[in-house]
Amino acid sequence: MEWSSDCDIYADLKYLSRDRQSPETWDGQSTGSQQWETQGISHDNLVCKAPEKSQGCSDWRLMGGLFFILLLMGATFYLLAAYLQVHSLVHMSQVELDELLLNQSHWLEELEKEEANVMLLRGNLSSLQGQYQFLQEHLLALLLHNQSLQLQERHRIQGQIWDIDKKHGALWEEYDLLAKGHIPIPQQSEMLQNCLETADGTERKVCHFCPPGWRISGVWCYFLHLDSQNWESSLKRCQTQGGHLAVITSLEEQNFVKLMVKDVSWLGLSDRDREGDWRWADGTPYNSAPKFWQGKQPDNIGNEDCVTLSPRSDWNDDKCRKLYNSVCERKVSRLFLQGGILSN
Repeated sequence: MEWSSDCDIYADLKYLSRDRQSPETWDGQSTGSQQWETQGISHDNLVCKAPEKSQGCSDWRLMGGLFFILLLMGATFYLLAAYLQVHSLVHMSQVELDELLLNQSHWLEELEKEEANVMLLRGNLSSLQGQYQFLQEHLLALLLHNQSLQLQERHRIQGQIWDIDKKHGALWEEYDLLAKGHIPIPQQSEMLQNCLETADGTERKVCHFCPPGWRISGVWCYFLHLDSQNWESSLKRCQTQGGHLAVITSLEEQNFVKLMVKDVSWLGLSDRDREGDWRWADGTPYNSAPKFWQGKQPDNIGNEDCVTLSPRSDWNDDKCRKLYNSVCERKVSRLFLQGGILSN
C-alpha cells in the first residue's frame, strides 16, 4: 500500500545489529552500504525500524483501514447477494432442467411406443398387401370361373328358350283351333257371375246371364227404357228384343222392378180386350199370382185399360195411349261350364 509523502516510512530508517541486546541509535552519518561494511555489520544483521509517526499519519492510516474494511464488507455483501441470486437462478435452472429431462424421458418413451406402433402398422400393412394380392388373384380366378359358368348357363337358357318357343308355337296352334269352335270369355264377365251347381251331381255348372245393359234377377232379365212411348209401342219394342213388358208374379219381383224404375213406367198387364179381364203379356194367368194394386185401384176412370208402376206407388190402371217409360222382361240366357269350357 502506498502512503503520502509526509508519512514516508523510509524517511528516517535506522539500522541495528541483530546481535545486540538493545538498539543503538546511529548518528546518521555514513549510512550507506560501505559504512555498514566498515562497522562489520552485514546485510543479514540489519533491521529496518520505522521512526515514530506523527498523529496525523496514524489517523490517515486508521481511516484507510476502516475504508478498506467497509469496502471489503460492501464487496462481500455484494458478492453474497450476487451469489444468492446466481444460486437461485441456478436452482431454478436446475428445476427446469429436471423437468425438461423428465419430459424428454416421457417423450422418448412415447417416441419408442410410436416407433413400435409404426413397426406394427408396417407389419399389418405388409400382411394386408399380401392378403389383397391373394384376394385379387382369387377374385380373378372366380371371375374366370363365373364367366365359364355363365357361358354354360347361357347356352342352357338359350336351349330352354328354344324349347319354350316351340311349345309356345304349339300352344298358339292349339289356341287357333280352339278359337274356331269357342268364344273366349273373361273370368270377370257377367256371364260367369251367376253360375250354379247342377242337380245331376257332376262338376258341370249352369251359368245364367243377360245381354249387355240388362239386369238379372233369378231367371229373368230386365231392361228399363227411358224414352217414353204408349203401351202398345212399348210392348212391340220388348218383343223385338226377345221379351215382353214386365210380368210381376211375386213380392220379390215387385220390389226389384219398383227399385229399378225412375218414373211412371208401363208393365205387361192390361184388360184391353174385355173390361175387367186382366191378362199378362206372356200369357201368365192373372189369378195365379199375387196382386199389388194401389188403394181403390183399378178404377177404370176414362177407360183406363193398361197398368203402370212408379217408384212411389204400386200398380195403377191408366189410359193406354199415354206416353211413359217401360220395363222389358226376358228369360235369362244360360251356358254350362265344365273344365273351364263353356257350352250351350
